[in-house]
Parts: sequence; C-alpha cells; structure tokens
Amino acid sequence: MKKFFTIMALFLTIFMTSCMNVREVSKIVSSNDIIVEDVEEILIRKIPPEPKIVSEENKDKPVGANSVGLPVIQTTPSYSEKAVVLTYHHISNNPFSGITITPERFEEDLKMLRDNNFNVISLRDMICGIEGNVELPENAAVITFDDGIGSFYKYAYPLLMKYNMPAVEFIITARNESYVSSDNDLNPLSPEEINEMFKSGLVDIQSHTHNSHDYIYRNAELKKGPKLTYKIYNTETSTLESDEEYISRITDDLATSREIIYKYTGVYPDMLSFPFGSYNKKVWDVGKAVGFNYFITTHPDYNKENSKSQTIYRIRSGDAVLTSDKLLKNIIDCVNNVKKN
Repeated sequence: MKKFFTIMALFLTIFMTSCMNVREVSKIVSSNDIIVEDVEEILIRKIPPEPKIVSEENKDKPVGANSVGLPVIQTTPSYSEKAVVLTYHHISNNPFSGITITPERFEEDLKMLRDNNFNVISLRDMICGIEGNVELPENAAVITFDDGIGSFYKYAYPLLMKYNMPAVEFIITARNESYVSSDNDLNPLSPEEINEMFKSGLVDIQSHTHNSHDYIYRNAELKKGPKLTYKIYNTETSTLESDEEYISRITDDLATSREIIYKYTGVYPDMLSFPFGSYNKKVWDVGKAVGFNYFITTHPDYNKENSKSQTIYRIRSGDAVLTSDKLLKNIIDCVNNVKKN
C-alpha cells in the first residue's frame, strides 16, 4: 500500500508540473510584446523531447514550421507559378562603378543558380507564362542586362553558353550605332556582336531607348531628371519643351530604337526597359503606340504566372557589394514577399 501511495504522489507531481508549464507557455504566447526566441527557449527547456515520429495530430502541420509551430528560415528556393528577374549591367576585371561586377562573380552567380535548382528561362518564355500560355517551371529565374555594353559579349556571353543559360540584353541603340572598336570594357556592343548573339538563340535583344539614357535639365532651377520622363529645359533660350515637343521627341526616340534593333536582328523588339527605372503615363502610352507591349521596371518583386501583366518586375543582382549567397537570399525573400527594412 505504501508503494501505491508513493507512485500516486509521483504521478500527481508530474501532472501538476506539466499543467504549470502549459499555463506558462500559454500566458507568454498571448502576450503582445513577447519575442519568438523566448517562446522557443521555454518550450525547449521545459518540455521533454519526443520520438521523431509523425503523428496524426502533426501530419498536416504547414511546411515552414518547426516542431513547435515556429517559422523556419528558408535557405533553398521552393516556389512555383512565379519567376524572379535578375538585373545586371556591366562586367569588368576593373570595376568602374557600383553596378560593375567581375567575370568571376558573374560565374559564381550562374553556379549558384545551377546548384540551387533554379530553372533559368528566357524573358520571352516568362512572358508566355505571364500571359497564361504555358506553365512556369518551378524556381523560375530570368537573367537580364541593361545598357548594351561590349563587356557583355566579352565576359557574360561565353559564360551563358558554358552554362546554357539564356539572357536578354537591353541596348541603347544610339551608342551601338556610333560603335568604334576599342578594348575599353565600357565600349558599346558592335552591330556584328549583337547579330551574332541574337542568332545563337541564347540572347534576346530588346530596347533601352535610342538616345534617352541620360539626365537633362528639367526646370529653370537646373534640377536634373531622366531624359525620357521629363521635358527638357533649354538653358540657352530659358524655355521649357512644350507637351507637343516632348511627345514628338520620345515618340521618335522609341520608334528609332525599334527600327535599329530590327536592322540588327530582323525582329522588331516589343520590350522596353526604362532608363534609371523612370517612367510616366505618357512614356507608357507612347511606348504602346510605337509597338512595345511589355515594360521592364526596377520595382523589386516577383512576376506571377497568368497575371496578364505588361509590367515586368526585377531585383538587383549586379551590384558590386552583393555576393552570390546574398543574391540567393534576396531571391528567396522576394518570392516570399519578405520586405526590406
């Protein structure tokens, strides 16, 4: 009998302790100012470990939660019906700006995409997915370059062929038209290089305007703004471009870029990348009127399958301060809608 009462006393002690732990955790979880780490610490400290089996109770627990229902940090991509577009500019062994990376860094990015099971698709294929004509592959990513710089042909193009990854180059056609041979990595692509890459089927050529990738004076205070989106203030006559003059100028610019790209490739471009990511309704309307159907921005977001969107979102990937690991994290954050501080 004494042994029986001893066992019962031990049982009651364990039961009461367990109830106290549950009440304590419940109280903390309901508090508005508790931090996640404190809850996890209490649960781990006071609840004994259980065998690693999947019970009926836990089998439907959402992916992305650990054994106590707390969020886990995702370190590998796992998404569908979405695509992330990467933005690069310049590649050089002698970086000359904050948006210039070395060939080695670019190859590291390509390896990161390959090794983390990304499906690198062309921007054209992504747009087919946006239009609902095809399903986007899982972990879809797109590589884009702005500015039409000769270093793309020298460094990026061979690496894209090595890893069999497509890309699109948005060119500033006035610069390509004035091409003069040079070893300078900032020199524009030649018409012959553009034609060769386009014919490979790996590189698409689209517009970054004809001659509007620049800043101009936009008022009498001599404040500057992107040439495509502001009327020009003439310092010699102290006059501002009229609405009619502005519309005429950008119409001619965008139409000219399409004609020159057609001359290089035999295909009219239908995608316009806005210089400096700047645009307004007039630019959009003029772009549509001259034949552009899709508009490439610098707004950081993913692109959704079957969204029918004409706006293409991109994230920064060619910044000199980035690493391939950081870029991987940024892609995962983007598809999970994690906002930056």
